[in-house]
Formats: sequence, structure tokens, C-alpha cells
Amino acid sequence: MSDNWRFKDEWLLKALAGAPGVDEAFISALRAEKRPSLADALAGGGKVSPEEIGRLVTRTYKIAYFPPKPENVDKFSLNLLGEKNCRKYALLPVGSDDAEIRVVTSSPLDLTVQGDIEALSGRRAVALYALPHEIEACMDQVFDPDKVIFDLLAKVEQPEEIVMLGGGGKERESEEVPPPVILLANSIISNAYRKRSSDIHIEHGERSSSVRFRVDGDLRTVMSLPRALASGPLVSRIKIMANLDVSNHMRPQDGRTKLRIAGAEVGLRVSTLPTSYGEKVVMRILDQRAAEVPFEKLGLAPEVSKAIEACLAASQGMVLVTG
Repeated sequence: MSDNWRFKDEWLLKALAGAPGVDEAFISALRAEKRPSLADALAGGGKVSPEEIGRLVTRTYKIAYFPPKPENVDKFSLNLLGEKNCRKYALLPVGSDDAEIRVVTSSPLDLTVQGDIEALSGRRAVALYALPHEIEACMDQVFDPDKVIFDLLAKVEQPEEIVMLGGGGKERESEEVPPPVILLANSIISNAYRKRSSDIHIEHGERSSSVRFRVDGDLRTVMSLPRALASGPLVSRIKIMANLDVSNHMRPQDGRTKLRIAGAEVGLRVSTLPTSYGEKVVMRILDQRAAEVPFEKLGLAPEVSKAIEACLAASQGMVLVTG
């Protein structure tokens, strides 16, 4: 029977008591349609606005109404909970300190969810209220992988044009890797080349991954990436470039490729190593410029440098006569 159908937010009935147009007949009709969310059904049908539902929740349960926006989501708290748990519990963290974490949820009275959030974060959970569709819409923006990548690219220098030479994994790239990930990989490699780096390291931690460049012997962190992005599609893109086995994540692999970066041919040697948090990647940039060291940088006196250059110039015009 339709009267046995229960909304996921059945608890809202107490707050909605006496609201205009929300009578027993209307609620029974929604039950007959087996609507999952009472709040979304009311707001979608124009019976009660989201703001009015939020006001009634605040008045009845003393829980603040807070429709989330992507800019309100706290990145530190998001790392504590992770995308998987946010989707599982249909909530988003909007702030935290050493003592508490504030989450927007459509089930603010669910003590089981609050207990799980406290166990995950190590902080007391403070629940704020938003309608299910408001949370879902915000999640679609926050967890959109393309948006994450484009946000990262906006913070780095524009990549030089990179062309894969010899056909390598060119035919596979469009099928297995989204274009924004290809752009991110190109940006990392071209920026390393621009900074005259000898190596690129991509290493994964529990919650994030680091991109490091080795410049003049020093390993410097240049970028922090979400681990799911770096250990997944980014590593796959690099393995495709070097003709490595993308499906095998449990053994070390080694490969190489040749690129044209801003008109110059550059070799790239790629090594992968399995770790607890994903495959670590080391890329050695085989740059011909590294061998072209001006004499003055060797610490030679100016007159000695000129004498050597003169000898080299003269030797190029000599003809070896054999007998």
C-alpha cells in the first residue's frame, strides 16, 4: 500500500506541520508516487520553496539551512572525508577546526552518519541542512574531474606544444585518457623542460600526490594533485606515452618515448614502481641542451675560453690527409 511508503526525509513531516497546502491528502499522493525525498518533491512542485523548507527546519530543529556552493566546500575537510564517503552519505564539508567539522547534509538527524563522520575526521560533527538536489548539484561541480584539472591548469604556465614522435601510443590516447588529462601531462612535461629539469617525479601519499622537478640536483615540489587523479588517469597517460602496460599496476615497468617540445626533439625515459598508494613515476628528460655548457660556466679564464674556441673553429676547417 502507498501509505507504507516512507520518504528518506520522513522526519521533515514534523517541521512541515501546518505549512499551507501540505495536508494529509497531498502527502498520501506523494507516497503513492513513491517519491524518495519529500523536500525535493515539495520544492519541485512549487508547493514550498527551498528557503521556506530551510526556515521550517531551523525553527523546528534549530539546524541552520545552508545550500552549498563549490566555493563554500572546505578542501582540507574534503581530504579528510574523501569523495567516496561524501557520496555515500550525501554530504559536503564546509569548514572545520581542531574541534569540529561542519557538514551540509539532507539528513541532519541521522546519528549513525554523524558518528561515522566523527570517526573519519576525528572531530565533532556539526550538521547543517540543505535539500538533496542542492547537495547533489554542488557535488557534480566539486567532483567533476575535468573542472579539477582545468582549475589546476589555471595555476600553471601554459604548456608548450608537445608532439609524440614515432606514433608511440598516439592511437590509444584518445580512447583511454580524457583530453584534460592529456593537457595536464603536457603541462607538467613542458614546464619541466622549460625549467631545464633533468627528472620529473610523481609520488603518491595517503590523500594527495606530489609532482617534483629535479633542477640543478635539487628535487623541488612544484604541484600537489588529488591522489585519485594523479595515480589514475595521469599515470595512465604517461604509461601510454612510453608504450607501457596500462593494465598492469603490480610490477615495475620501464619505457621511453621521443617528443617534440616547442620545435626541439627531446627523449623521455619513463620508469614506474608500485607503491601502497599507486604507481610512482620517474621521467628522465634527455635534453640535448644539458650537454651544451658555455666555457665561462666551467670557471675558465676569458682568455683561455677564447683560445679554446679559436682552436675548435680552426679544427673544423682542417682536412685530414692520409697516405
